[in-house]
Amino acid sequence: MSNDLIDRYLDDLRDDVRDLPKRRQDELVAEIKDHIDSALAEMPNRDEVSVRNVLERLGTRPTSRTKRVTGWGSPGRRPASVRSQQ
Repeated sequence: MSNDLIDRYLDDLRDDVRDLPKRRQDELVAEIKDHIDSALAEMPNRDEVSVRNVLERLGTRPTSRTKRVTGWGSPGRRPASVRSQQ
């Protein structure tokens, strides 16, 4: 179950950054996955409660973390797909 929670979280993250170039999407997902793995390594158990706690610290949905990491929502910042259409 705990791996399912992580997979779902990372799928949501990838969905949130779908407008970024594929390489950047992969980098962000890998960075967040590494962060999750590191945080879980510090926990006494890698059970569902520990996973939920780690994911909660990141944000219940990855959107807020994604916005901080990518600058999404900053003035003048638009997804690559929008910029390429201009």
